[in-house]
Amino acid sequence: MLYYNAGPAIYPPINGMIVGDNFTDVTMSMEFGCNPGYFLSGHAVTTCEYTGSGVDWSQPVPVCLSTFSPALYTYYTHGYYTA
Repeated sequence: MLYYNAGPAIYPPINGMIVGDNFTDVTMSMEFGCNPGYFLSGHAVTTCEYTGSGVDWSQPVPVCLSTFSPALYTYYTHGYYTA
């Protein structure tokens, strides 16, 4: 879903969401979250603010990274070992 207020259009991160739905004014902030099994990498909050050429977001949209890390697992023929 596309979200915007007086700032440029903004999308939630893949495997994530924008928390809340009242973004109607410049200086309003958006908070990002991630689906279960993912964690946020980047700033959790961005604010629509005035710039010299109009309005823009204070931070880029973060990404949601999986909590599963293949580097932590060694696979064997009959299962796996957790390091």
